[in-house]
Amino acid sequence: LSLSTSLQTGLILSQGGEFAFVAFGLARSLGILDPATTKLMLTSVALTMAVTPSLASLGGKVAKKLEEDSDFTHYLGQDSDANEIKESENFVVVVGYGQVG
Repeated sequence: LSLSTSLQTGLILSQGGEFAFVAFGLARSLGILDPATTKLMLTSVALTMAVTPSLASLGGKVAKKLEEDSDFTHYLGQDSDANEIKESENFVVVVGYGQVG
């Protein structure tokens, strides 16, 4: 994935979901969470849900700017090494190299 796609996906997935309202409400009713903690958690979820669209938009713009200013061709498979591998017929992929391989 490109940096902009990765960053934007991370920001979109970072929000709390609607299920958190159910889970925190249930935890409160069972006495697992106290009222102050429940209020804090529910507020956090609501805020992340409200801010996510703006963060996703902003994150995409920032990541594209970072990509333009940096050389990510190696990670995208567009550098000279990647082109050499694509053009050759004989190459080996080593997976799991090292002590914990």
